[in-house]
Amino acid sequence: MNNVNIKKGLLLITFFVLVFSCSPDIELKSEHGFPIEPVNLVMVNSKFDDYNSSSPPGEYDMFTLIFSSNRNSKGKNYDFNIFTLEMSYPFDEDVVTIRESAGITSAHSYLSDVIDNMNTKGNEFGPYILPKSSDPRDDEFIFFYAQGDINELDIKYWLHEIVKEPTYENKFIEYKWSGPFDLKLINTDKFSEGYISIEGDKIYYCSNSTGNYKIYQKEIPVNTSVKEFLSSENNTQSSQLVEMKGNGDDKCPFVVDNFMVFASNREGGFGGYDLWYSINVQGIWSSPVNFGEKINSEFDEFRPIFKKYNDIKNDMMIFSSNRPGGLGGFDLYYVGINETK
Repeated sequence: MNNVNIKKGLLLITFFVLVFSCSPDIELKSEHGFPIEPVNLVMVNSKFDDYNSSSPPGEYDMFTLIFSSNRNSKGKNYDFNIFTLEMSYPFDEDVVTIRESAGITSAHSYLSDVIDNMNTKGNEFGPYILPKSSDPRDDEFIFFYAQGDINELDIKYWLHEIVKEPTYENKFIEYKWSGPFDLKLINTDKFSEGYISIEGDKIYYCSNSTGNYKIYQKEIPVNTSVKEFLSSENNTQSSQLVEMKGNGDDKCPFVVDNFMVFASNREGGFGGYDLWYSINVQGIWSSPVNFGEKINSEFDEFRPIFKKYNDIKNDMMIFSSNRPGGLGGFDLYYVGINETK
């Protein structure tokens, strides 16, 4: 185990690390919720491939977008990059605004401390951050990702944990990173596993163990935390989601509550990889539904993630696409979806 960069943060400002920079000059605005057609996140993208993002915004605040890009290697291997955006939604105006942030979040600061240790000469894909709790002041989380060649991936993870609680004399919290760890409960020697998502007592991921990529789930035993399960000897069997059965490859599952989004090149799409969704009703996933031509194109749409909002008329989905009109290669886009309402 490799511990890196023990970090201190003020208890009162664990959510924000106020490091001010130049004023943002790009604003993306949409009335009556998120845009109904995809919009390029131009402030984030480059002329290289930018995709595989994680961490959609919370409720009207700064948020850390971490994503894979081959910009650092000039088009060769993929590394993680970090960017902080902010989202505002004044109720009286009914306008959603996304812009480059003038500051950075605490998560951005902590991830910056370890990203050089995560990035290798190989590829890093599919970042996924699992917070310990829903408390925005809690900076303990597990960072999952896939590493290796595109069709020879293994799932890795790092832990960001408290090592010293604040006291009356010392108002600082000390954190530490530890990792990387192999997700031995899922990884195989012969096949490729990646793009993890965790909801409730189930871990979702994709694997090409049957030849094509399919979506699998693995159950976490009752009264067992995710962290405990990751390091346990428990060998509960993974099961393929037979409800998703179809031709082609199903990749990148992302699950919140009873709603799953994923990428697939199965029949019935508009070309290449399309974005699809499925709804879990009483433990059974519905037949996949294509998001339609307003979101999908004849090119590739990949790695969707989304966030539900109580006060906005639709929800936000972020994905990547190599459709024409972008800055180059794959770009990150965002769009509003209504299916979870």
